[in-house]
Amino acid sequence: MKHDLLGRYQNIVRGVIGEQQRRSKDDKWRVIRGRSAIRSALLNIREHLPRSERESFFAWLSRLSDGLGPEFYSSLSRDLTTKVPDTKSLSVESELEWISFRLSNHIEDLKAFRAAVERLNDHFWAEDVAKMGASLKEIRQSFGPSLWLLSAELAFEQEFHGLEAQKKVLENTLQLYPSGLPAYLSFFYSIRNEERSTYRIFSEDYRKRLAKANSSSGLKIYLEYKVLGVVEPSSENISTILRIEQAQSIFDIYETTIDLLQQTISTSSPPAWLQSAINILAGFAGIGDWRVGKLLCALGNFSPSGAQGEENSGPPALGDHPARAFWGLVEGRIAESELVEQARHSREKTLAQLLLSVIRRDDSFEDSLSRLVKISRNFAFLPSPKAVGSIADFLTSVPLASRATIAIAALNDKGAHAIDLLSQNLCVAQASVEAWQLRVGPSEALKWAASNTPPLKHALCPMDWILYALRAGDVDPAAATEILRKIPRSSMTDGQRLLLTNFELKFHLDAGDWRAALKAIASELARSIHVITIVPTRNALAGRQWDELQSMPDKLDLAIALYAYWKQTDDSLHATFLRFSFEEVLFENGWDLPSSISVDQLEDNPRLVFFLEHICIPQLMDTSGFFASTEELSQERLAVLRLLAAACEDRRAEFEQDIDAINAARMLKSGLELVDSNRVTVDVPGLTRWASRTFRESYSRYQALQVAGIGINAKFEEIVEQVRSATDLSGEYFSIPTSEADTLLLEIILGLKDKFLSDEQYGLEYFLGKRIRHGTIAGHMRSPVEVARLITERRTARSPYERNAFWIEHLGFASDAQRDAASATFDSFSERYDLLISDVRDNYLHVRSGAHPKGLFEIAVTAPQFHILKAFSTSDADFDDFVHVCIQTFWGLLSPSLTRAREFLTSDIRESVVQLFGELHAGLEAASETPDCVQNAVIAIQRASTEVQRELDTVGAWFQRVEGRGTRTFRLKLAVEIAVQSSLKSLGTFRPKIVWNVPDTIDTTQSVLLVIWEFVFVALDNAFRRARAGNEPEISICCQVNETAKRLRLSITNPVGDQLDLKTVEAKLTSTREKIAAGDIMHGASSDRGSGLLKVASFVREYPSGTLDFKLIAEPLSFLTEMEIPVIISLGTVTLQVPEGIAR
Repeated sequence: MKHDLLGRYQNIVRGVIGEQQRRSKDDKWRVIRGRSAIRSALLNIREHLPRSERESFFAWLSRLSDGLGPEFYSSLSRDLTTKVPDTKSLSVESELEWISFRLSNHIEDLKAFRAAVERLNDHFWAEDVAKMGASLKEIRQSFGPSLWLLSAELAFEQEFHGLEAQKKVLENTLQLYPSGLPAYLSFFYSIRNEERSTYRIFSEDYRKRLAKANSSSGLKIYLEYKVLGVVEPSSENISTILRIEQAQSIFDIYETTIDLLQQTISTSSPPAWLQSAINILAGFAGIGDWRVGKLLCALGNFSPSGAQGEENSGPPALGDHPARAFWGLVEGRIAESELVEQARHSREKTLAQLLLSVIRRDDSFEDSLSRLVKISRNFAFLPSPKAVGSIADFLTSVPLASRATIAIAALNDKGAHAIDLLSQNLCVAQASVEAWQLRVGPSEALKWAASNTPPLKHALCPMDWILYALRAGDVDPAAATEILRKIPRSSMTDGQRLLLTNFELKFHLDAGDWRAALKAIASELARSIHVITIVPTRNALAGRQWDELQSMPDKLDLAIALYAYWKQTDDSLHATFLRFSFEEVLFENGWDLPSSISVDQLEDNPRLVFFLEHICIPQLMDTSGFFASTEELSQERLAVLRLLAAACEDRRAEFEQDIDAINAARMLKSGLELVDSNRVTVDVPGLTRWASRTFRESYSRYQALQVAGIGINAKFEEIVEQVRSATDLSGEYFSIPTSEADTLLLEIILGLKDKFLSDEQYGLEYFLGKRIRHGTIAGHMRSPVEVARLITERRTARSPYERNAFWIEHLGFASDAQRDAASATFDSFSERYDLLISDVRDNYLHVRSGAHPKGLFEIAVTAPQFHILKAFSTSDADFDDFVHVCIQTFWGLLSPSLTRAREFLTSDIRESVVQLFGELHAGLEAASETPDCVQNAVIAIQRASTEVQRELDTVGAWFQRVEGRGTRTFRLKLAVEIAVQSSLKSLGTFRPKIVWNVPDTIDTTQSVLLVIWEFVFVALDNAFRRARAGNEPEISICCQVNETAKRLRLSITNPVGDQLDLKTVEAKLTSTREKIAAGDIMHGASSDRGSGLLKVASFVREYPSGTLDFKLIAEPLSFLTEMEIPVIISLGTVTLQVPEGIAR
């Protein structure tokens, strides 16, 4: 009966072989399908064949393989399969036994493979790129492709030949395995290896992707293990991974088995399948892999032949003995300098320096940890980099600050030494201790086993106690915490203190004491802010509400821990809790404000220093109710920084630099506010000069008539009618006003009003065009949509919009019809959105007139205003004062229009914008099969809609006039920076790299700032919209002041794309130059479209000696825009001031 059963499964194999042999040898899929079929057959057989028959089955399979030759042998052992096996997982014991039988016929191949890997490991540390490449080539030629090799080749190419070479390896893999597991894993290995990819972000992103994947839980466990190298070592997970891995090469099966045994062997209690692990490892003895001997030793089967002997000749090199080098550093037996000096090659030295940076928690901690983890993860297919990665985990991840984690480092450290005892379970440690006594001496062995309480003597502390607590923590975390409290700390090294902190946190969390954990977190953060990304705040705080959190005895500890949680998660709820705790700290200590804390109270109080430095910031203090304005908030932050500078002498320069930065930011903000407050304006000096030329004489006549009492008592309505009649031709003669004085005064007022509103050089309409309509309103409304890539361009006014290739390619549409429907939706949205912008710009943001009947801005002079102005216009009232009062009156009369403009933008247009985004959302969902298909686009739509609404609020605020702004001065460089920042707000995705050549020692007035801003905006707008040189060109800004000639020159040079039609451009530039030379400037300057160069010319040429130059430059192809204006330089401090004729 048993023979019949065995024969049945033998026939299954024969059937697979026969199917493969029937295929033509010209069929390229024959070998691949045969390989997949035989491995699937073996997995199915393993599920049903009685364990008692396995030995006989594999003996038969070995004879069959010998008879069939290399092709069948390769199908059994070499290369990869693409499908994930759909079979049931067995117990770990059964899986290990099956693997043991399966690999027993390939011991020599595995031995040769491991020898090649050891050579590769040596070449890695020696940074011998040629030999590493040769070793990888040898492994591919001798042992065929494997998942192990795919990972190795990608890491090698990225590290030594760069991104392009790595992507070529990926491309080759995708061609060989166009779908399935190898392609999937290689894709994510490739991303993980990229230089700009950090392991932390990559792992978070991958876990999110995996959680959304429509895959079985078993496959997700396997994929997370293969991509991230982590797994919860439960029996179920281990059997799942071993089952799926058996579809791949024998080298993958072997490496995965060794790795899983390493991850499992050091758990707090031995697995039920311990004997099965020993049996399979014993079967691997002939491979000559020192990791096998160390695993056997860890399981209590000490085998001196399984590992190299202890090396006591000197400090160990990190590349050969990472775990021993690290622990020697922690114990103080190896100096930090020795660890670096022992490095034989630059890579080893670099990793030693990174490790030291992590231990010290210095300023480079986060970068050092990221680089250390990246190298160790990408090269985890080699034992010593893998050991370094485990050490990094042990040092920085509180959940991994365990004996199991450091044990993995020990098990991947070539050589046998006392540290290996860390990798053993308590129940099997004693046998190893006895064996180790012969090698390292009884006291050392007992110390590492830590099975008994060490004596409390200074000479034996604190290392003995740390190890004792680490062992106890596996069984009773609360008891382990008590052990830590007894450790004498005066003799601790930095490494020991670091471990102690990690253990404290781990034991508190394992014991469920979140309050003690928060206290330890606060202490660690106060010592070094650089660990903020790794302290386990989630474990202690997640899910806890304020009612529970406020029971924390020390609110300062709570605030610091909440700050770390907020920085890690950006969670708004815990940010609110953090603000609560900020107030609680002040109330608890009786401080009115943070600046009330004294210098003496900060002495030897790093937690309070942390609180002031990181938590007492405007973003967190703003809702406290302590501050009436943002200015008060800013002043409090400055006071806090001055307090810190006084208390922390060693960091004084740092805090003073922060003070300077805040003051600079305040000046920048002030300048941007000044620019925005001057968008809705008129040229008062210019208007006054015009009025003086036009109406000064009439005003004198009015004053004379008023003194004489002629024509001053008519009703306002009659005066208006007389003014109207005086300007209308009725029959053959003009009408003659009967109220001559009042009519004359009203003519002056109405003439001033018309100029105030509509003058093409001085009036509101001119500035609305120059500072709002020309590029600005479109930029603010379009920028968020461009950033989200929801809108495209069209080359000409009549051409169609470009296809939205980005979203069409990134969304999961199932057919061309769906893609076409989505494309039409994007096109329609682009057109309608641009039409909305055009409607706002071309019809509404104008002074109301016959040409613009929908214009939002108008002024109606009524009787009260006329009589107020008349009352001011006494015989001794100066004309310039009268003009000033008129202008102030006009601003008051314009107020309803400004309010109407704000409401139009923030209400009517907002509603239209929301509707358009809603229609885009609906259109994309209608084009897809399911809402999930367009989910990413929907998120982008929602964000863009919110941003556009925020921009509309910003633009609406421009129409809120701010009175009483005093005259301010700015450093010239800051003035140019303000101009650039203000301009970029309107230029969407344009992010040029600015090369500055602007003096930082000269002050300038706000009038010069406004001139510079108008010039910079035009130059940058042209560079963005017309130069076609991309969104991140390098732009040079040069500003020079000639103090002798009293002239300021500002030039901007930007690159030009080679696809530009230079002849057409030059023809347009020539036409513009001709208009400027002929004085035909204002018509073009009032246009809301075009290059804007005539707008610049309109204010530069007001002054006879002002010049404007613009031209293409051949080498390199670029465009220069340059203006030069006369200035007045005052005595004393060098201050720039625009002469009267050019002021704005």
